[in-house]
Amino acid sequence: MEVMRRQMQVISGCLHALKDRDATWCHKEVVLCSLLVSLCAAHL
Repeated sequence: MEVMRRQMQVISGCLHALKDRDATWCHKEVVLCSLLVSLCAAHL
């Protein structure tokens, strides 16, 4: 559960950072964060 909590904190940080970046970079970060969540879920 601690890993999931850390992943959510990373994703939250990514989402806050997205507000300050252009659309292309935002899309890449969203894909990366989604991938991290998927990997974490796959290990459960």
